[in-house]
Amino acid sequence: ASDNPLDFAASADSFDVLGAPVNVGAGQQLVIYNLGVSGADAYEGTNRRALATTGNLSSLSFSGGAFPQPSPSSRFYVVGTATTYACDMTNRRLVMYSGYAIQSTQPASISALNALTTGRQIASNVTSCQMQYVPGALQRSGIVLVYLGLTQDAARVNLMQQINVVNSP
Repeated sequence: ASDNPLDFAASADSFDVLGAPVNVGAGQQLVIYNLGVSGADAYEGTNRRALATTGNLSSLSFSGGAFPQPSPSSRFYVVGTATTYACDMTNRRLVMYSGYAIQSTQPASISALNALTTGRQIASNVTSCQMQYVPGALQRSGIVLVYLGLTQDAARVNLMQQINVVNSP
């Protein structure tokens, strides 16, 4: 049993992890009970706290005060910076932007992303590109659908990938 459980009734600043230690890198943050709604949204920062220590940890220390809501299943997540995959159809490429801070409003244009960080080209010769999130019902997982068309000379390929998104708060 844990000697230092996370107490949601008090303004706790640490708790012991049950199970295997958690690897925490520099700049990573703690998220508890992310529902994606006001008051429990990691992007707003209401349920996200800066971790005070790094390494392979059995006890997590954080700053920023109490969390707004306890997790009914006692889950927590350690998150880093944001990553975006963007379809740059002007330049016919798929670009990955990473290493920028998590924000309440996701940058929605290539110019906004370029203002935050340098993108890395993932694919060129892109002729079609679409990404779509399909939410699950209640506790079920959602799906991200990625459609990508590539053309070079007379050769063309269309790719489709389904990516499972775990919706466990």
